[in-house]
Amino acid sequence: MNGDGRDDLLGAWTGQGVYYRNSMTGQWVLMATPATMITAGDLDADGTSDLIGIWPSQGGVWAKYSQSGAWAYLSSTADWIATGKMHAANGQALSTEVEMDVPKAALC
Repeated sequence: MNGDGRDDLLGAWTGQGVYYRNSMTGQWVLMATPATMITAGDLDADGTSDLIGIWPSQGGVWAKYSQSGAWAYLSSTADWIATGKMHAANGQALSTEVEMDVPKAALC
């Protein structure tokens, strides 16, 4: 979360908020209002984990990007979220580019 290359502890406390424990200082840092579920992953490929969480009161799944500090709405409220590198059943890494064969009428 702080970009030092070491893992930071991330937690959500009801009525208090979402915090991470800075691995350099040992201090707890408030990141957001309480969320029902949180995870972290490097969504923007800057080398530092971004906060991803479910905030039903805000209408869905949101990400806070570590580099810019900007929030982005990702989707409607989900039941579960997780991050990680995905692999196909054969063990090969999945491409970040996805081709979809969707009829044009379905996109309107």
